[in-house]
Formats: sequence, C-alpha cells, structure tokens
Amino acid sequence: MTRARLGGIVLLLAPAILTLTDSAQALRQQSAQDKSAQDKQVFHAATDAVEVSVSVRSGRRAVADLTAADFELLDNGVRQEISAVTMEQVPVDLTLLLDVSPSTADAINKFKSGAQEIATLLRPQDRVRLITFATDVAEIFSFRAGGQPMPVDAVTIQGGTSLHDALVLALARGSVPGRRHLVVAFTDGHDTTSVADGETLAFIAARTDVVLHLILSGAYGTDFTLPPPSKSLKQAPEDSGGEMHPPGRFNDAMAAFARVVDDFRQGYVLRYIL
Repeated sequence: MTRARLGGIVLLLAPAILTLTDSAQALRQQSAQDKSAQDKQVFHAATDAVEVSVSVRSGRRAVADLTAADFELLDNGVRQEISAVTMEQVPVDLTLLLDVSPSTADAINKFKSGAQEIATLLRPQDRVRLITFATDVAEIFSFRAGGQPMPVDAVTIQGGTSLHDALVLALARGSVPGRRHLVVAFTDGHDTTSVADGETLAFIAARTDVVLHLILSGAYGTDFTLPPPSKSLKQAPEDSGGEMHPPGRFNDAMAAFARVVDDFRQGYVLRYIL
C-alpha cells in the first residue's frame, strides 16, 4: 500500500481505489476551527509596577506624614499616578556591611560591644544579616528576625579591603516582594583588593531596588576627602536613593546604624504602574 500526505494527513492509497471522504471531512473541520480562532482574537496586556524610594528632609530631619498628593512623579516627562507608602508600614531587610580592615579597628570593637542594640531597633517582621569584608567577603550570619541576638563573636580584624566586591555582593540580592532592602556599609572608603571597580558598582547601584547608605570613618579622619580611586563611591548610594555620610557625622557605628535605619523608616515608597 502506498502512503501520501495531504494537508498534514497521511493517506493510505489502495492500488485501484482512493477514498478521500474522511480526509476531506477532517480538513473542513480544521478550517472551521482556524476561522473561529481568528474571529475570537485575544489581546494580552502586561503591567509593570515601579517603586521609587524617596527621603524628604528639612535640614537633617526627616519629614513625616506626607501623602501621595504631596508628590509629583514624572516618567519621561509624563506625570504618573502614585501612592505614597511610608517605610514604617513595610517590613525591612537590613544588611549590615562592616569593614574589618585594621584601619577601622576601633569602630569594630565598638560595634561588637553594642551590636545587640541594633536588634532592638528592628521589629519582629524585620530581618537583619551581617557581612564583613577585608580581603575576603564573609557572611557572619544570614537574615534573621529582628529582636533576636546577633552573634558577632566571629567578627575579627583582617588585612586588605575588598569594599567594591562587598557592596556589589550586598546589592545583588534585590528586595523580596512586599519587603524593602536597606544596605548600611561602615568603612574608611579605601579599597585595596576588590575585583570589581567603582564603575561596576555605580552601574549596579543605579539599577537595583536596594537602598545603600555608606558611612565613612576610620583612618581618613574627620574631613570629607575620599581616596582618588574611590570617587565613584559617592555616586553609588545616591543612585540607589541612599546617601554617603562623611567622616565625623556620627560618633560611632552604632549611632550611625541607628540614625540611618530610623530615617529609612520615615522615608516613602512611591509606586506607579507603567
């Protein structure tokens, strides 16, 4: 018996007689189905929610109790309908990033002695983790609920400073839906051993939904002079919606962390739909 193909249907050809009745019927049914599908065109639409972190200050004091009506948000020159939600209403994931190079030794010791105070700043629905960096970047403990003891005995002074690498690693973990991610880094601002450069850090900071605050301290005294290779460090926190805090603004790491977390909670998330 011979085989042939008609409209994707295999036909068996008898030597003398060829019957196409069944095949023709199948083709007519398929044609009717195709026409019905064309008549019932389906359009799919997708929406993207965009979130923008905003801090409003009068001098150095955060301005609270603002509503959506107090903001104007433009996307490519087009005004967007927004809703303003205070950070206080949103659970916070706090990443503490601690420079453990020898130049920050005094700050490290103060941090270890007062670390449990940070836990008391957080609500049960908040979470905190601790990452230290010298030549290597190490997670001392992963995210844990606010209020729990913070095990900091493993924090030790080491050589080298991979500041850019540590910041990139922290920023790479974006916010979990329904939560906000805040990274607070305490460092002298001097990078000696990173693989990532300042341009890479700034590129990632501008495209993440994580807010970065950089607190400078340590060997560079009380002026606001960064080492020349680290000028891009100022751009990274600004592009993320955070801030670089110059040396001397805070008495120690504990006061710095407490102030930044408090200000973060009094900020706003502006949401709009593309």
